[in-house]
Amino acid sequence: QEHLNRLYTPADIKNLALFRTITIDPAESTKQGSDYTAVAVVDTDQNNNWYVRFIKRYRVNSAELIELMFELYKKWKPNVMGIERKAFADQIKPFLDIKAQETGEFFTVKELEHGGQRKEDRIRGALQGRFESGKIWFAEGATDDTSILRGELYDFPFGKNDVLCFAAW
Repeated sequence: QEHLNRLYTPADIKNLALFRTITIDPAESTKQGSDYTAVAVVDTDQNNNWYVRFIKRYRVNSAELIELMFELYKKWKPNVMGIERKAFADQIKPFLDIKAQETGEFFTVKELEHGGQRKEDRIRGALQGRFESGKIWFAEGATDDTSILRGELYDFPFGKNDVLCFAAW
């Protein structure tokens, strides 16, 4: 599908004013066969184009997720980080606050609400028009999980996995 083949290079976006977002869809378990924790780093320009900078899936427990969030912050310096989690306030935020105090690194984390919509509907609503308008771009020569994401998007909504789709949007 043509919309999955829109590519950019670092030179293409070098002089753009970009707003960087990291979104995380944490898994409930680290067991083999369970969902992955998915991470997406997406830059948005003034014309509302999305540039997928980094996409990766992980198997991490809660403590490892906190470490991962700080690593992502250090590497990517996002304007905001969003996390999909019903229990964010109870299970993650207190540990983020402790780690921030320990490291002196403070960043904004926003809990992402699903608004009562099904996961499939949220993905479709966020992606369909944007793809049809040519507003989503993938990094040329990406060495992360971009190829897995593109496969999930190609198979959506009938594929076995959609965790990267969900994290990215």
